[in-house]
Amino acid sequence: MQEEHFNIKEEKSIDLSEIVKSYLSYWKWFVLAVIISLVSANLYLRYTTSIYESKGQILIKDDEQGGEIDGLSVLNELGIGTSKAKIENEIEILKSRTLLDKVVEKLNLQVSWMYVGKRTGFTGGEIIDKIPFKLTFKDPDSVVITKKGSLEFKIINPRYFLTENNSKVPFDTYFQTSVGLIKISKTPFFDVSWNQKELLLVLQSKENVVSNLQGSLQIASVSKESNVVSIGLKGPNYHKNNAIIDELITQHQLDAIEDKNEVARNTSAFIEDRMKFITMELSAVENETENYKTKYKLVDVAADAQSYVAKESQTDAAITEATIQASVGKYVLDYIKNHPGNESLLPSNLGFKDGSIGATIEKYNQLLLAKNRLLQSSSMLNPTVERIEGQLTNLKTSLKLSLQTSNEAIDLQLKTLNVKEKAYQSKIGEIPKYEREYREIFRQQQIKETLYLFLMQKREENEIKLAATVDNTKVIDYAFCNKIPVSPKKKIIYLIAVTLSLLIPFGVLYIRNLLDNKVRGIKDLEPCDLQGLGEIPLNNSTDHVVVEKGSRTHISEAFRMLRSNLSFMLDPSKKSHVIMITSSVAKEGKSFTSINLANSFGFSDKKTVLVGLDLRVPRLLKYLEIEDHNGITDFIIDERLTVDDLLIPSKDNPFLHYIIAGKIPPNPAELLLRDRLRLLIDELREKFDVIIIDTSPVGIVSDTLNISRYSDLLIYIVKANKIDKRMLSIPKGLIEKKQVDKLAVLINGVTNDRSRYGYGYGYGYGYGYGYGEENEAYFDGNTKRKLLIKRFILRFFKTKKRTKK
Repeated sequence: MQEEHFNIKEEKSIDLSEIVKSYLSYWKWFVLAVIISLVSANLYLRYTTSIYESKGQILIKDDEQGGEIDGLSVLNELGIGTSKAKIENEIEILKSRTLLDKVVEKLNLQVSWMYVGKRTGFTGGEIIDKIPFKLTFKDPDSVVITKKGSLEFKIINPRYFLTENNSKVPFDTYFQTSVGLIKISKTPFFDVSWNQKELLLVLQSKENVVSNLQGSLQIASVSKESNVVSIGLKGPNYHKNNAIIDELITQHQLDAIEDKNEVARNTSAFIEDRMKFITMELSAVENETENYKTKYKLVDVAADAQSYVAKESQTDAAITEATIQASVGKYVLDYIKNHPGNESLLPSNLGFKDGSIGATIEKYNQLLLAKNRLLQSSSMLNPTVERIEGQLTNLKTSLKLSLQTSNEAIDLQLKTLNVKEKAYQSKIGEIPKYEREYREIFRQQQIKETLYLFLMQKREENEIKLAATVDNTKVIDYAFCNKIPVSPKKKIIYLIAVTLSLLIPFGVLYIRNLLDNKVRGIKDLEPCDLQGLGEIPLNNSTDHVVVEKGSRTHISEAFRMLRSNLSFMLDPSKKSHVIMITSSVAKEGKSFTSINLANSFGFSDKKTVLVGLDLRVPRLLKYLEIEDHNGITDFIIDERLTVDDLLIPSKDNPFLHYIIAGKIPPNPAELLLRDRLRLLIDELREKFDVIIIDTSPVGIVSDTLNISRYSDLLIYIVKANKIDKRMLSIPKGLIEKKQVDKLAVLINGVTNDRSRYGYGYGYGYGYGYGYGEENEAYFDGNTKRKLLIKRFILRFFKTKKRTKK
């Protein structure tokens, strides 16, 4: 029966903790990169001009909704309506060159006074508030608008200053410059503290200043539903930004006032023309009234007719009101009929004269809302809900009765009102013909008088408006700056610096890892299609025996896991199993693995023997610290020796015995081919459950291949962080060439942080099978300190590895 192989593979999920730990071993590079980046960012921030942002907000008034007195409203009432100013239009006006030109001229933005550093000679900040000097041009119209230039000067004393060509010029005196004749005068803000200071006068053309300002201003509506407009400006001096925004708002208000005044003046002229025409029409109607009364000798012919008409109008209004009440009552009754349950709210505020009906509807809606709120967290079975449901039913019944009673009463009222209306209409029909004619003349007279009075009122309102015009904006917030630079942003600069300082070393290490050709773990076996047996962590101590009874260290657990995995790979039908351990080259941990694996089997109550068959470089005698004893070499040469003469019992494990290699022979390969070795293996199979054989590296000598026929399993040790991945072709070749029956690879010395500390044991094959000194078996003080740091990091990032069969 073919034996099943147990292949252990790491999950292919990404283990972030492993990635972090692999880069933490290079923490010094990251720290150095962070320091360099922070220093560079600090220098950049120190010599970069800070940019500040000022913001202001204004409300564009809606004259039609706000009830403001405005000349446009007069035209609207006269029937000549105009559309209100749109927010978009106001934004475009605020951005217009015409308005910005006024701002530049008002603030004199073409002229800038700058500080000059005494030590560095670099231009400093701009003087905005309390400017101590004033610039005057001999020909301002031709110079200020078109030319640009600069002038550096130094103040000597309150009377003189020194120009850049070392000319001594008195204040308030014109002198020739590249932009023409100019004069520098002192302002009330000048004092002796300005003596010996150097300043730079910068002059720009108005066109350039307006263009730059137009490109820098950020004007937009706060939201689509709002009439609030936000005005923003960025620049190196927030005082200047604030002044520009405030002046822009002021100029916009002045322009709006001027526009309204112009409209008011045009409206006034229109009203005057209309009043002349209405005056003539009113005079004609009054003459006609006078002639009519004289002709028919009438004094107050319309008194009685007006009385009947008024009563008829009152009756008609009462009929209309009663009809509305009846219709509303019928609507509510139909609504209740169409919504028999208690789920829909009843319409309220319908104007019932009967206050009880409105109160009943209001109470019903309140109870229904309360029930719905309870149903969000309860059900209809809730006692409170049931009580409210009963109240709602009673209220609806009561409301139906009230509405029916009200409608019946309204029907009776309508019958009475209709009778009265017919009576009044009959009396009005009896009015004489001349009286009806007089009423028509009188109506025309009233219309003309009303229109005349209306025009007189609007003329006075327009005159008042013209005298006290207000703009269509309201300042919500004048320009304000929180004095925190928006550029460069320190936090973002430092964040970018730190990010780059981490990404650059990470990128370098990532590329380095891509080019890494060392075996790091069991996952590196997958491309070679090798069967992985497990991983053994790096032994950071100087002890060669790490598996002890009751030990719970991570490396002890790794050997226990190895022992469990072996139970799946070995044939359970066999009484005993021979496990050989080899590697490609020296110092991969064969002896270390053999010793601790043997201890692990022994502590599981398996009769175990560890056989040292590395006749060239035997290690067991030294690693186990046992006295010299007969070994394999002695047994093969001396046929008088028995197996019992070779066995060395373990002091700590009653189920474990050792057999050392013995004396170093001159012909180890020939000795291993003798039948005495086969006899030894056969007798050990009878006495022990597990026979672990520590052999020579197959990549250096052929000893292991000569005796591999005795083994049930060959464990191939690969030292992590040391062996090139290309050397995995050796065990792969052994399988492909069928030089061994069964082979599994064990990765030894696995580290989570990819450090390259060794175990301190290894081979020193030299001329004539010589031996090197094992200086790596012991650690100096500096290395021990490094190991302590490594242990701390490994414990901090300790994670559980998941495996699958």
